[in-house]
Amino acid sequence: MRHGSDIVVWFARKFGDDVAAMAVKHSDEVLKGGTKIADLSKTALKHPLNRHTPTRVAQQFKHMDKVSINKYLDEVSFFNKSWTEEQITEALNYGYKEALSKGVVNGEYSFKYLGDNVTIYVEEGVFKSGYGDYIYSYEEIMSSLFN
Repeated sequence: MRHGSDIVVWFARKFGDDVAAMAVKHSDEVLKGGTKIADLSKTALKHPLNRHTPTRVAQQFKHMDKVSINKYLDEVSFFNKSWTEEQITEALNYGYKEALSKGVVNGEYSFKYLGDNVTIYVEEGVFKSGYGDYIYSYEEIMSSLFN
C-alpha cells in the first residue's frame, strides 16, 4: 500500500516522468497541508539494514558455511562498519529525500553522507534498498561482533 508522497509519485507517473519529477520536487505543495516526504518505514529499512550492515551480517554468518559467506561477500557492499544503525537510517532518509527532491524516481542515486559514498535504489519513487561502498573480508565482518 502506498502512503503520502508515494501516492503523489505513483499517480504523477501515470502522466510521464516530467510530471512525476515535478510532483516530487513540489510534493510539499502537492500534498494537503504541506506534508513533507516521510522518513522511511521500519519495513523499508529492513533490507538495507539486514543485508548491508556488517554487525547484522556477521550474526547471519554464524549459521552459514564459508563457501556461502565468500559468495555473499563477493556480491554485496556494506555501510561503514563504524556507523551505528541510527547513522545508517539517517543516511538512507537523507538520500531518499534528496533523490526525490531532485526528481530521481527510478534507479540508483548516489550521494555523500558523513564523508562516505552511499547509494539508494528507488522504483517509481518508492525506496527499495540502500548500501555503502565498503567491501569487507570475512575476518573484518566477524571482527565487528567483538568491537
